[in-house]
Amino acid sequence: MWIAARVGLAANGLMHIIIGGVAVGVALGAGGDAAQSGVLTAIAVTPGGFLVLWTTAVGLWGLALWQLTDVAWVGTRDSAKIAYRRTKALGKAVGFASVGVLAAFVAMGGRSDGDSTARSFSSWALSSPLGGAVLILTAGLVGALGVGFAVRGVMRTFREDLTIPPGTLGPVVTGVGIIGHIAKGISFLLVAGLLVSAAVVADPERAGGLDGALSAVRDRPYGPALLLAIAIGLIAFGVYLGARARYLRR
Repeated sequence: MWIAARVGLAANGLMHIIIGGVAVGVALGAGGDAAQSGVLTAIAVTPGGFLVLWTTAVGLWGLALWQLTDVAWVGTRDSAKIAYRRTKALGKAVGFASVGVLAAFVAMGGRSDGDSTARSFSSWALSSPLGGAVLILTAGLVGALGVGFAVRGVMRTFREDLTIPPGTLGPVVTGVGIIGHIAKGISFLLVAGLLVSAAVVADPERAGGLDGALSAVRDRPYGPALLLAIAIGLIAFGVYLGARARYLRR
C-alpha cells in the first residue's frame, strides 16, 4: 500500500503538471482541454498510454486506501479534531478513488468530458423538485474544498504530510506547496462560481468543470494573465505532489 500510495501521488502530480501545461496553452489562446478527463484521454492515445493509465488507476486506488488508514487512525483524543480529520481523509479517499475509476474507464476505451458532465448534472439538479438548491449546495461543498486547499497553503499545514527535505530543497518544496495549494483552491472556487451562476439564472449551460472555469477566466479583462498565474500554480502543485511521493511521511 505504501508503494501504491507513492505511485498514486506521483501520477496525480504528473496529471496536474499536464493540466497546468494545457492551461498555459489556454491562456495563450492555443486551446485544449484542461480537465482531468481531457488529460487522461490525451494520455490514452499516446504510445504506452494504456499502461500509464492503468498504473495511474492502481496507484490512485492505493492512495485512496492509504487515506482510509487516516480515517481509522487519528492521533488525538479531541472529538472535534477526530471528526474533522476523518471527514477530510474520507473526502480525499473518495476523490482519489474517483479519479482512479476515471483513469480505468478511459484506459478501457471510454471517453468523458468534464464540462458536459457538469452541465448534465446541473440540468438534472434544476429539473428536480429542489431545483437550484441542489446546485447551491454542491457549489458550497466545492467552494469549501477550495477554501480548504487555499488555507492549507497559506497556513503551510501540508507540511504534515511529508518529511521536508534538508538543505536548499526544503524551502523549494515548501514554496511550491504554498503556491500549488492556493492555485488548486482557486480552481475549485472558480468551478463553484460556475455552479452558482447556473443555479441563479437556472441555466445548466453556465455550469462547467475545470476546463470551463479556466476558459471563463480567460474571457475576462486581464483574464489571460490571471489564467497563466493559475496554470503555473497548478504546475507547482504537481511538483509538490511529486515531492510528497518522494518524501511521504509514514
